[in-house]
Amino acid sequence: MVFRSSVLIAALCGLYFFNQPKTKDVGNDKEALILQGLMQTIEYVHYAPKKVDDELSKHIYKTYLDRLDGYKRYFTQKDLDQLKKYELNIDDQINGLTFEFFNASLPMLDEGMKKAEMYFNEAINAPVNFNKGDMYETDPDKMTFAKNDGDLKDKWKQIIQWEVTTKWVQNIESQKEKGNKDGNKTEEELKADAIKDVKKRYVDFFERMKKLRRSDRMEAYLGTIANYFDPHTDYFSPKEKQDFDINMGGKLEGIGARLQTDGDYTKVFNIVVGGPAWKTKKLEDNDIIMKVTQKGQEPVDITGMRVDAVVQLIKNKKGTVVILTVKKKDNSI
Repeated sequence: MVFRSSVLIAALCGLYFFNQPKTKDVGNDKEALILQGLMQTIEYVHYAPKKVDDELSKHIYKTYLDRLDGYKRYFTQKDLDQLKKYELNIDDQINGLTFEFFNASLPMLDEGMKKAEMYFNEAINAPVNFNKGDMYETDPDKMTFAKNDGDLKDKWKQIIQWEVTTKWVQNIESQKEKGNKDGNKTEEELKADAIKDVKKRYVDFFERMKKLRRSDRMEAYLGTIANYFDPHTDYFSPKEKQDFDINMGGKLEGIGARLQTDGDYTKVFNIVVGGPAWKTKKLEDNDIIMKVTQKGQEPVDITGMRVDAVVQLIKNKKGTVVILTVKKKDNSI
């Protein structure tokens, strides 16, 4: 049923649009046509469609912002204050086949990412105090948005402080496990490696984020609308659905899991019964995939990567070992 519902939204959206009477003449506006098709499909196919009302509006407002900036690294409270006026009228926008909230969020996100990249570069190129013992909140549900740009800059200092020191500790533990004393690195070398690794990861991350298109954000927005009706109803673009069916559904060798974008991260949407992931009993729905490693190769951090690109990293010939680094619901890695 989980698999079937997600396919219906993707595959039948166009079918119902062309076979049901149009509720509004939207001309050649492709995005409005897709939204109209999505809502008509849900209305006629979903087993228990919900009302398009203020409750839907509040849910989409919160969920979409969580997906854009769940770790609160781009938006400030000032940005949220400007978006607040849309909280209760997204349902009206859906009925009118318009995108005021979505359109208003994009330039704010772009500007927030530019500032985040600037603050990151300042922080990673400044001296890191490896003896500093500040607390850093890692649970996104407990994080708060920065009040202003100054607070956002301080937050990025905290992020880099935490990331670098965490990586340094991991390097120390990894070296202890290897136990090769003659080839061991000094403490300063391990610190330098930690800074280098974190810098590369975030540089790659920002480059990937710059390549995201409006259509990628639109898929996330439409997915948020579909998810409101139940957690297993989702919107896939035709290209995304094709990639899922080919690469993750058994036609080519994958891990037997369906993935979706959740903000900057790739989340397990559901496990395909009988597949490799199902057999291991280690991967679960809603796990966040952090890194992908083909056995014998270096791990690839996939933060900010498109789902189709993640799929390309995971799939391989039958019998290939792929190692996933995942974050579980309790934030354990």
